[in-house]
Amino acid sequence: MARIKSTYLLGEGDTEKAFVKAYDFYGTFYEFNPYKKNFKKIVGKLRSSDHTTIVLICDADITNKVEIEKFRQNLKLIKKYSQQFILLIQFKCLEDELVFCSNLKNKNELCRTFNVGSIDKLKMTINKISNLKKHLDQCDFDLNKYASRYEKAEHLKEFHLHCQPFHPDLLIK
Repeated sequence: MARIKSTYLLGEGDTEKAFVKAYDFYGTFYEFNPYKKNFKKIVGKLRSSDHTTIVLICDADITNKVEIEKFRQNLKLIKKYSQQFILLIQFKCLEDELVFCSNLKNKNELCRTFNVGSIDKLKMTINKISNLKKHLDQCDFDLNKYASRYEKAEHLKEFHLHCQPFHPDLLIK
């Protein structure tokens, strides 16, 4: 009997969902903020098997001790539930990652690339456009750099052992 392999991508919000979709990551995406929500509440949506991979995509811009403790509790649960666990920490937030992985100098240039005047409008645009990858490709976006600066998130140092350098072959269909 063939074993079912399940891959779940857990990300904080709509911009991560749009990014995952644009780059055709393998797996089913669920919105999940590990600093605020309880993993137990989404377990029922996931089909567990002895080949379950969970990829958690999260920001590193959280320093609140209560939220970090919630993150710690969620990681313990996720690790118990999955055969393979991958933690992708976006240094600060997704927008910072997009700038770092491209030839852009700052978030203002990123906003100009998408013809918007603010980060809030940028997030709305990222969530709505159908050609996110094309926009990022115009900025020489390098997916190999994505989530590679997790070690700079000193306040999350205890979780670094769960991180791994992102490699597109890891999750791209």
